[in-house]
Formats: sequence, structure tokens, C-alpha cells
Amino acid sequence: MVTAKLRRRLLRIHRWLGIHLAVLMFILCATGTLAVFGHELNWLIDPAQRAEAAPMNWQANDAALREAFPTHDIRALHAPHAPGHAAFGTVVSPSGQRQYILLDPATGSVQGVRAPVTPKVYLRNLHRNLMVPSGLVILCLLGFVLAYAAISGLLIYPSWWRKLLRVRMRAPTTVRRGDLHRTFGVWTCLFALLISVTAMWYWAEATVLPLAEIRADAPAPQLVVEGDERTQDAELATSDELVSAAQRAMPDLDIELVRYPVELGMAVRIDGRRPASP
Repeated sequence: MVTAKLRRRLLRIHRWLGIHLAVLMFILCATGTLAVFGHELNWLIDPAQRAEAAPMNWQANDAALREAFPTHDIRALHAPHAPGHAAFGTVVSPSGQRQYILLDPATGSVQGVRAPVTPKVYLRNLHRNLMVPSGLVILCLLGFVLAYAAISGLLIYPSWWRKLLRVRMRAPTTVRRGDLHRTFGVWTCLFALLISVTAMWYWAEATVLPLAEIRADAPAPQLVVEGDERTQDAELATSDELVSAAQRAMPDLDIELVRYPVELGMAVRIDGRRPASP
């Protein structure tokens, strides 16, 4: 039972949090919404991100990338995000500079060289950490604020389940605005709690879980394979060869990404999608 005194206290904190953190919450929600359309924004802003819709020619793109940047370390090769988008490779120059190479998916011709900070990456980083140190921890704390706002809003609003569609449009502006706020809050409460839980998990992942890691005093054992003559200069398989091997293992796999190892002994990573099981 929520007493009138408790309801007033909850409302006072609810209002204070809403007034003082509204701008930060708006930035977080707006950048998250726009980041969902990051690929489309890249395509819209940068003409080099566009290409004729065609199947991904892994062999041509891999060869073109190696020919155009022979001294660079190839880190990944991405298929187009959607028809009409360019493929792109990620390379690192001898000086350590990371670059995105935009490619025609059919021919592999280089359409442009871009810095890693694209509109998509900018929005994602702004949403994730405000591009400041410890920004992730600060933003994830808002998950607790959002959870309080959602739960306290239900406790403050008596018999809210009877007023799910109550918006008095002909009432004075203050009353109408209050009805809209309460109705919108109730209908989005479950969504707000879902966001809160995930934000709390990210906060725990960044702060609590690292403190709970068990660090052994002895170094981890190293696996030694007799007859393994691989060296740092060993030539990696091409993307086309890797894609062919993956498709032999999973014929229905629609491959989207080939990620090369950054250290000797690491495996190549191939990402893709498979049709949903009937």
C-alpha cells in the first residue's frame, strides 16, 4: 500500500531526476536511435559508400585490397551491409593508422579511403561513452535512474491500469500535458525497464566483474605443436579461400565478414547468417 506521504516523496525525487538528467537522457536516446541507422547515414552522406547491387566477389575484393595496399596489414573484409552499399576492408598502415577502404563488391575497385570515424562510429561512440574517459560507467548509471523513474511512476500514478488511454485533449494545457506524460510513461514502462536492466549489466560488466576475476600466479600453459613451422612471415590464406572453406563446412551460411588474426596463433574469424530453422 502506497501512502500519500510516500507518494509525495517518490514524486519529489522523480521530478528532480527528470529535470536534472533530461538533457543527458535525451542525448543518450537520440544517439542510440540514430546509431541504429548508422549504415544508412553513411550511405546517404558519403557517395563512396554507394555501389551497384551485386553479389560479393571475395576473390576480386581481396586481390584489389592487397594490390592497392601491399604494405598494410589487412585486418578485415566486409560484405555490403545491404544491396546498393559498398563493401569495405579494414587495414592498418605501417605507422599504425587504421583506415577503411571502400570497395565495389563486384569488381573490387577502390572507391575511397576513409578514417575510422564515420557518422555511424561517431554516433555509436557518443551513445556508448560520450567519447570521454569512464563515459560508459557514467551512462550505465542512468540505467538505475531510468529504473527508478519507471517504477516510481507506476507507484505515483494511482490505478494506472484503469487510465491507459486517458488523455483529456480538451482540458487546460497543464492537465493535457500531464495526461500525455503519464500515459506515455505507462505504455513505455516495460521497454524502459528492459533498457535499465541491460544498462545495469553493462555497468556491472565494466566495474564489478573485473574485480571478481581470478588471476592465477602461474602463467597460463602454452600449447606447443610439434612440427608447426609457422612464422610471423607466413602468408595467410586469401579471403576467397577462407570463405570457400567456411561454405564447404556450412553451405547455407551467408558470409558477411572475414576478420584476420592480429597476432600469430590466433584463428581467422568468419561471421555470417544462416536461414532460420523451420
